[in-house]
Amino acid sequence: MLALVVAPFVWLHDKIGIAGILTLIVILVVVVIVAAQSGKRRKTSKPKPSRKRTRSTRQTTVAIPAERIDDVLDALERMDTTDYLGMAAEAGHKAKAATEAGDFDGAWRLYHEQKAHYAGHAHRSEFTKAQAIALEGSVHRNLANLLRLEARHREALVHFLYYYASSPRRTKTDEKQISTYVNRAKIGSSIDDVQKFIDGLGPIPNLRAIQIECTRWQKTH
Repeated sequence: MLALVVAPFVWLHDKIGIAGILTLIVILVVVVIVAAQSGKRRKTSKPKPSRKRTRSTRQTTVAIPAERIDDVLDALERMDTTDYLGMAAEAGHKAKAATEAGDFDGAWRLYHEQKAHYAGHAHRSEFTKAQAIALEGSVHRNLANLLRLEARHREALVHFLYYYASSPRRTKTDEKQISTYVNRAKIGSSIDDVQKFIDGLGPIPNLRAIQIECTRWQKTH
């Protein structure tokens, strides 16, 4: 049995000598150490991260057809968050305070600011022309009152008639005030004639047309 174990070493000694045997032993030891370390790395190595497809966070580019650009621009223009009604109410309060303080010029300016805010709200809300005129025309009642306080009665009549003609909800009080404004203006026309003129204006009255007619009434007085 011993002969079988020793025989290979004797054969190697004859072939490569003692130095060769030592070299072979060193090589075998290195191979065993490397193999052991490689097996250890395989056991302790972390699994590779999953390559799951994630959703891109990049924004999507949308192409707008050339023939639709105007429509898109119109839509963007309508995206107006301005508080027009709030600003109109604030201007109205300030105008009323200015009137009570006797600052008629300041009140006049503020009431026109209120009209501008109403116009902005009407445009954004896509009001009809009649609706827009009714909204901004409501301010002319206060403008007429300002002119009355300044004793400019013929000009006051113009603005009150515009307010009345543009209003979709005329009251009995408004009808009575027409007579009051007409009498103060001392024009050469009857209340019935004035009323017929207003009724003929329709739901979209024109301020300039009212001014011209009032001037004609004054000349016939």
